[in-house]
Amino acid sequence: MSALKLLVNPTDKFLIIYVALILPFIWKLIFITSFAWIPPAEILILFGLLVFCMLFCVATLIDIKYTTRIKKYFSLPCYVVVALLFVWYPYKSYLLKKCEQEGNQIINRIELYKAKYKQYPPDLNAGFFKDLDLETPIHTNFEYDYIERNEKYNLRFYAFNSMTGSFYEGRWHYND
Repeated sequence: MSALKLLVNPTDKFLIIYVALILPFIWKLIFITSFAWIPPAEILILFGLLVFCMLFCVATLIDIKYTTRIKKYFSLPCYVVVALLFVWYPYKSYLLKKCEQEGNQIINRIELYKAKYKQYPPDLNAGFFKDLDLETPIHTNFEYDYIERNEKYNLRFYAFNSMTGSFYEGRWHYND
């Protein structure tokens, strides 16, 4: 089968390979757009689906006129995006819980430092904290601020959709 004929009338095996190749790119796109600062990720994804639907309509017209199967190139990524979105939101919740768990380990170490030295640490660069990983599961870093006048501290990380997860008053808070 010639390459052009395979592209115009793809076999099912070829389409499976096509989906397997685009799947990581679509997953990464969903992950990256979740950190979008201006439009929320859902708007970007809906816009992308709208463009794909328009291309699908054009491909359908071409398929009808020339008896090809080009529309499958546009329909399969739409199905993949919808399927990944059903997986993404539970995965996103899991990642936030994982960030909180790792943040709680840092908080426990900060409280141990206070119990030992009778004050909160000025930063997390001391040898007491050198074995802690300050990178979150979503590849942002935990940031620590010590407020000397109040004898309090703030531990935070940048989460999804421009939100910041901060630990204060004994629990995690999320805000823009």
